[in-house]
This record gives sequence, structure tokens and C-alpha cells, in this order.
Amino acid sequence: MNCQREEAPQSTNKREGDDCSLKQIKKKKKKKKKKKKKKKKKKKKKKKKKKGRREKRKRGKEEKKKENKKRKKEKE
Repeated sequence: MNCQREEAPQSTNKREGDDCSLKQIKKKKKKKKKKKKKKKKKKKKKKKKKKGRREKRKRGKEEKKKENKKRKKEKE
């Protein structure tokens, strides 16, 4: 325990050879206990969004347009 206090209050609950008071030591112990209590949060799985008819149709139309462009280029 490294306390940077130069003048520790002279109370009866002081450890021998320590600069810290017992209250400070107890606080540090409490902080350690709090860390142990933390639980890991479970990650939620993202649901895949189902693509509706319209989106499928759009994709189909886009693919057809690309194929048509390729055919035109090949003809020229």
C-alpha cells in the first residue's frame, strides 16, 4: 500500500509500518470485490433479414440488364 499522504491522521485504527489508515485499506478491498461480481454479457445474434419478392425481382432485373449490355458489346 503506497499512500502519498505525508501526515496521516493519528487514529487508533492505524497499522504498524503502514502510512495508510484502515479505512483506506478497506476501501481498496471493496473495489476488488466489485470487480469480481461483474458478469460477461451475452452477445445477441443478429437475425438475417429475409428478402422479399420485390428485392429478388430488382436483383433479377439488374442481372438481366448487365447480360443484355454484354451481348450488345459482343455483337458490336
